Amino acid sequence: MKIMLRPLFTFLAVAALFVAGLAQAQTYYARTTGGSTTNWNQNTTWSTANCTGAAAAGIPGAGNPVQICSGKTVNVNIAGAQSAALTFVNGNANSTLNLDSGATLTVNGNATISTSNNNRVRTIALANSSTLTVTGNLTLDSNTGTNRDTNLTVTDATAIVNGNLVLQDCNATGSASRATVG
Repeated sequence: MKIMLRPLFTFLAVAALFVAGLAQAQTYYARTTGGSTTNWNQNTTWSTANCTGAAAAGIPGAGNPVQICSGKTVNVNIAGAQSAALTFVNGNANSTLNLDSGATLTVNGNATISTSNNNRVRTIALANSSTLTVTGNLTLDSNTGTNRDTNLTVTDATAIVNGNLVLQDCNATGSASRATVG
């Protein structure tokens, strides 16, 4: 009996290691193919390969880092959207993440909006009862250069940052209408 159990335990140990390797967090990239504006809840918005890769099988979850590719607008159109981190990919086009009315997005880590290209804009826009929660730091970094803008626009919405709000090379101007930054 002991002889038969040993191969079974070996098999189970190898299988557990294999499954653990598959469980590593996949990064989701907002694809630049398939239209410039797409919705968070559509798998065709995302690739797990790169910004021009094939469509992903699903959408990002709580453990998946998300990168918004240059030239892309993604609309968070659902309540309960999640990611492990949020980053905007630098490039030669403007990029936007919109939270539609009533939508929620929780970033279980840091969110970074930055641009290192001149005459480019990176924006997160919250509208009408939408909520963005960042459990880590929210960084807006325009770097130094010509017309490099990083924007967080909050209109009748809520932005919750549990870490630090970091403004680097930014002109901190703008307005908020019934906004909560906590």
